[in-house]
Order: sequence, then C-alpha cells, then structure tokens
Amino acid sequence: HNISYVADRALLRFFLAWTNTSTDNYAYSLQFFDDAGQKALQDDKVISRQLLEVHEIDTSSLPEGTYSIQLIVYDFETQVNQGGTFSDSGQSFSREFEIARIEARP
Repeated sequence: HNISYVADRALLRFFLAWTNTSTDNYAYSLQFFDDAGQKALQDDKVISRQLLEVHEIDTSSLPEGTYSIQLIVYDFETQVNQGGTFSDSGQSFSREFEIARIEARP
C-alpha cells in the first residue's frame, strides 16, 4: 500500500495506491486518535481495484488538538485485520499504521 495526503483547512484528501490486485473483499479504515488515545473520527471504505484511489474526509468536526491518523486494512466480511507493506519505504505493519499526525484548529 502507498498513501499520501494533502491537508486543507477542514478537509484531508488521501491518495491511496493499492498494489495487491487480489479479488478478496478488503476495506480500509482511517481512524483519528487524540493525544489521550481516544478515537475522535473514523471513516471506512471498501478498497476499489483502481490503481489510485482518492478519499476525502471532512475534519471540521474535530476539536482543536493534535491527532494521530491510523490506517487499518481488513477483510470486510470476516473483519479480520490484514497486514501489509508500504512499497515506497518497505515498512511492514500487522494491524494499524500511523500515516500522519495533524493539528486541528478552529
């Protein structure tokens, strides 16, 4: 998996490239955690088999603060987590992977 993002004032636009062309039914979750480790926002989506996928998330509802954004990939029928490897860095993950830290401001 490869992922990057562009931040706007109240919108994050994620660009995801999926290199596994398996026909299995996978989904991904982008989860936002505050500094206390509490989940503040979650957005799940089924993985399309397009080379590049764009996913926008409205962050205007987040209270001011710092957030860790975690990526989780899972089989949406069994809910079993799927690990992976980021092809650009070679870094592997077994469940979640922190893809960014952002600052939310009013």
